Amino acid sequence: MKTREIMMIVFLSLAALLFSCSKEDPSVDPPDNQEEEWDKNRTLEITIISDLSGRNTFPQDGLTDVASAVKENKSHLLLLDGVVVNRTAPVRHPGAEVAVQAGKVPLFVPVSVSEESYNGTVLFYDRPVSQVQLTEITEDCYYLQEDVTIMPGLTVKTAVVSFDSEEQVNASGKVLKSLLPATTLVTGTMKKEYFDLLPEVLSEAGMEEGEYELMLIEQSKEKPYVIFAIGSKRWKFRNSSGTTLQDTMKSFLLEIEFLK
Repeated sequence: MKTREIMMIVFLSLAALLFSCSKEDPSVDPPDNQEEEWDKNRTLEITIISDLSGRNTFPQDGLTDVASAVKENKSHLLLLDGVVVNRTAPVRHPGAEVAVQAGKVPLFVPVSVSEESYNGTVLFYDRPVSQVQLTEITEDCYYLQEDVTIMPGLTVKTAVVSFDSEEQVNASGKVLKSLLPATTLVTGTMKKEYFDLLPEVLSEAGMEEGEYELMLIEQSKEKPYVIFAIGSKRWKFRNSSGTTLQDTMKSFLLEIEFLK
């Protein structure tokens, strides 16, 4: 029943995933040479809107600034983190409300569930797309895969996932191992206390530390969650910046280059 309810919340978002093809083989390892100059044409831009609390009910009068930021954003991936959707009628979906105001199409990626609500990440698209590829990590935690075109001839693999519990992190090892050799960049948020578990989880899944890049991108002493990314050695973190939208809510821009 829980899985059925989760998928109903997903499809309330009225969106799906669009696949595209790459002319470049992303599975080839980058040359082992000296530091390369930052090529912004090969840089994936990801915006994560979050207050790093893990849960935000987004009061009705607090959506305007978020919707405005979503409407104007031009990143390759655009995420609204910590969206709480209540389970009792009338169901309120803040991510869908933001999408309506911003003229976007939303897709809900489940992260966790309680007796009262679902917690997840909402991705925004300019137009409806054709397929959803959500994969279960635990009963209430899913990840979304997507091919993203950075520029003509360069399409990269990405995955969006967030973790609320130690159980979810421990269960992610085999999934991450299947994604990273394919040069997929995985990004999302997770509880700060579980970040240091990732190398051990990957080691138990059969991956050596030299096979991947683990990036702690944003954190705050006052906040329980961090923004992270993990990918093959072809991904190089270049920059992150934050813009305050309202109170503690920020828009974080991540810039991560896919090396030649």
